[in-house]
Amino acid sequence: MIALAVMLLAAAMGGWLAIGGASPDVRSYARFACVLYAALAAAGATGVQLALSVTLIVSASAPVFLALAVRLSFRGPVMPLLVGAILSIACVAGITAAATGLAMLAFAPLLFSVVAMIAFSLRQLRNLRAQALQTIAASCALLAGASAFTAGGVRAMPALFLFSAAGLLGILLALAPRSDVVVEQERVADVRAGAIRQPR
Repeated sequence: MIALAVMLLAAAMGGWLAIGGASPDVRSYARFACVLYAALAAAGATGVQLALSVTLIVSASAPVFLALAVRLSFRGPVMPLLVGAILSIACVAGITAAATGLAMLAFAPLLFSVVAMIAFSLRQLRNLRAQALQTIAASCALLAGASAFTAGGVRAMPALFLFSAAGLLGILLALAPRSDVVVEQERVADVRAGAIRQPR
């Protein structure tokens, strides 16, 4: 479990660095998700019991931050009141799930976040094909981890960590700015080709 926690922490750190060149709003939401998954990695390294509670809170809130980052990156700003309401609902769902042990309360916001990210990506499939497809695949990884945990409980924690690491890093790499600068190399005239051979 410690190795998987280290892997999730590495994914969070890699995503933090990858998103450094994004716009401030996208970067803020994305890095908040990185912090949450890093907290999950730390909890997983300390013990399964603590990791179980943290898993439910992170699973409810972190994908929402990722969905907001995807929305801002692909389609532009969101109303602050709507953002506040969405985050409040996700946090309440996560805390309630951790207090009651009902995992479905935590994974409901995750499911809606994944559906939203897929919808945002599909709308950009023509313009940003590679980024959109990568976001869809990474979102499905988050959903696969949640499904495994729902079916297997604590025994499926390794699968949750694996899929969460893949999903987090995949989404943030898709949102990372890409350079569109094309470097053109000037052709150097071949002096020898135009030289006139002198008769011997």
